[in-house]
Amino acid sequence: MNVVTLQQWLLFEADVALYLAAGLSFSIVSGFLSWCLLVTRSFKPMNDGHQDVVLPSPAHGLNLHDASVTLTQVQLLGEDAKETFASYTITLTWGSKLDSHSKLLRKRYSEFAALAVAIKTEAKDRAAVPALPSKSLIRLLNPAYLEKRRQGLELFMHQVASNPKLANLPSVRQFCALP
Repeated sequence: MNVVTLQQWLLFEADVALYLAAGLSFSIVSGFLSWCLLVTRSFKPMNDGHQDVVLPSPAHGLNLHDASVTLTQVQLLGEDAKETFASYTITLTWGSKLDSHSKLLRKRYSEFAALAVAIKTEAKDRAAVPALPSKSLIRLLNPAYLEKRRQGLELFMHQVASNPKLANLPSVRQFCALP
């Protein structure tokens, strides 16, 4: 085999490898696009007698027990050091990642404390009432303390939301601005 034939053979093999790689890439992309088309078409209403799944919306009566609850951030608000307070952002999400409804709430610790008192008043089973993170006698606004408190408040909200009896109490629905 001479050098020219070897070079031609190597070029041919390189071309074949490139064509195979391009074909594989094309099949991956076309498969993904087909999946996207299938997913978007599957959300169209069906006229075969089956009832469509209706995700909760403000007009359909939201239930905290069906929501995903997260406390996403702590923010310090106020004009000066005496008036500064921590505000916690609560995100309530209903539905799937593709089609969901979310609600954002901003609450202070004192509002969580008032909710805990109201739950204890309204709940018949006081053992089911979750505990709040403790209140500090000294006004601590450092990030580590606020993050620990945020985690405790998130746990409190998860426990309230996971208990259907607590999640449907009027005080809880009012706290979450649910009708």
